Amino acid sequence: MKKVVAGNTQLEEDLKDYLHPAPKSEKTRRLNRQTAYHRRMRKREEAGKKESKIKWTEWISANTQILRDTEKAHEGCVYKASVYLLNDIFENRDGGDKWAKWGWQTLVPEYGLEIAEAFRDGCIDYWRKYQPDLRSEGIENPNSVPYAVIIGLSGLEIESRQNPEWLAELSPDEVCLACRYAFLEMNGFPLWFEALHRQYPSIVGNALLRELEWELVEYNGKEPCHYILDDVIYHLEFAHANLSPSLLKILSRRVPKHESALRKALQIILADPNLDTCTFVKLARIQAQKVAKQKAAAWFAAWMGIDADSALPALKKKLQGIKTPLGGVDFVVHFIRDLIGSRRQDGLGAQQDYCRVPILLELVKLTYQYVRTEDDLQRDGAGAYSPIARDDAQDARGKLVDLLREIPGKKTYAALIDLSKTHPAKELCDWYLSYAKSHAEIASESEPWRDSDVADFARDIERSPSNHQELFDLSVSRLLDLKYDLEGSDSSIAPILEDVSGEKKHRTFIGGWLRDHAGGRYNAPQEEELADGKIPDIRVHGFGFDAPVPIELKVVNNNWSGAKLRERMKNQLIGQYLRDQRSRLGIFLLIQTKGKHWINPDTSERMDFEGLIKWLSDEAKTFAETSLLFDDIKVIGFDLTCRTKPIAE
Repeated sequence: MKKVVAGNTQLEEDLKDYLHPAPKSEKTRRLNRQTAYHRRMRKREEAGKKESKIKWTEWISANTQILRDTEKAHEGCVYKASVYLLNDIFENRDGGDKWAKWGWQTLVPEYGLEIAEAFRDGCIDYWRKYQPDLRSEGIENPNSVPYAVIIGLSGLEIESRQNPEWLAELSPDEVCLACRYAFLEMNGFPLWFEALHRQYPSIVGNALLRELEWELVEYNGKEPCHYILDDVIYHLEFAHANLSPSLLKILSRRVPKHESALRKALQIILADPNLDTCTFVKLARIQAQKVAKQKAAAWFAAWMGIDADSALPALKKKLQGIKTPLGGVDFVVHFIRDLIGSRRQDGLGAQQDYCRVPILLELVKLTYQYVRTEDDLQRDGAGAYSPIARDDAQDARGKLVDLLREIPGKKTYAALIDLSKTHPAKELCDWYLSYAKSHAEIASESEPWRDSDVADFARDIERSPSNHQELFDLSVSRLLDLKYDLEGSDSSIAPILEDVSGEKKHRTFIGGWLRDHAGGRYNAPQEEELADGKIPDIRVHGFGFDAPVPIELKVVNNNWSGAKLRERMKNQLIGQYLRDQRSRLGIFLLIQTKGKHWINPDTSERMDFEGLIKWLSDEAKTFAETSLLFDDIKVIGFDLTCRTKPIAE
């Protein structure tokens, strides 16, 4: 080796170090001695365990009958042999996330079938003879689960898996006993509990309600007990509807001692799809004024999710009655956290009645007024931390804005513009202006094409509308096609229509033309009667969605002034036919059959038919900018006289 590394200084030095290592320090020698000692102890321990296991196996083989002995089960007595096998399953075969251990078959290879079956039979017999105590009955140490409970739970799990008829064979007392075990299981309920509830809904439901009521209004520990409420919320969703009415009655009689218990009870109640919302709102209105601040905040949050129109003014009145500024801040912090939720808990506004633009606009303003940005907790670069209610409120405050921005339509745009001018945090106004711009840009984009749209366009150079905007665009396109045909086509029938008097015949012709040129993409019935008895001239309907486009037609001869046409567009087309939230786009169609001039009511200037259309289009744009009732109106004019006018004119 010396010959190989000769001439290379680095390698020569390294080889020298390996051949003549420096003596070990005292610290290193001490560590080596400790390592060797622990290694010897570990080997001795493993040898002892092995020897002990051999002795245990021999003893159990000779005393197998003790595994089936449940004579003292009613006292909670469990033989060490059963505990030994239970721990063997837990440590070496089935750790799992439940107390119950059902894998008795895994004992067969090592202990034999006779011992495994004896363990199984003992567990099954044990659960019927032992009655575990519940939290509501005063368990001294709820964090300690006796082996008797684990043996019983294992017996229930084993029996439920190997006997398909076990539920039908249970007596009412055995059902109640099984419920006791179920309430003590780890990480939710046992796998068989849902089937037990469905088989015996009354017995199991009453057992659940007794424990729920105890946790809600009887438990008086300093900290929440995290007992049955948590398990029902996260592991018993199918039972929420059955428990909801009874929980509502409990809350109407008594006030929970812990705010967290109230929130959990409200979560269960609000998850009921058949919730009597009128009863709930009445109770929320009373409780929100009666209980302490943080509990009142939870009631307001739940109320806001059900009926925001009544909850919002009541919330504002509540805040006005809080005398100290810090009190108001604390109330809103808890309210907004309970409404939206946090990283650790779900919110109480699950039904989201507040997710409407006017309500969200007011909530954003109110939240930023109390949960001010200048008072925010700064966590960046502060290392690990445990979020508090203020952190959750700051997160929820931003989520309110996100919910507002996600709502499509003109109302959202107007709300964002409003916030850009009136937001309590002035430094954020520019952001809201940019949000409004982005919202408008997204609204102007059409939806992605489907496969069928591509095929339609390839065949007909157009596609079938899939929403209100696309139906409006197609309707306008069809009417512009008809306008060109009447005003510019060599085969125009304008001279015939020019002599037709009355709107009805013109409406019949235009409606028929739209129907003949629908191409299976829309339907255009005439004079549909609405709920208030009003009858629009034509409404264009798409297929697969309910958002008709109304068309109001006027034959403008000497009997229609500019002011009257503007009034009809505003009060008839907008005020009557665009009242429905589904219909936010309409068409004002004017037909001229005789040459005429109009007076602009604002400037007194004379307008020809083309000027009239432009003026009314400008008026429609002004209406759209100042109203949230509709998005847009297209004014279209058919000039049936243009073909009879001299070219020079």
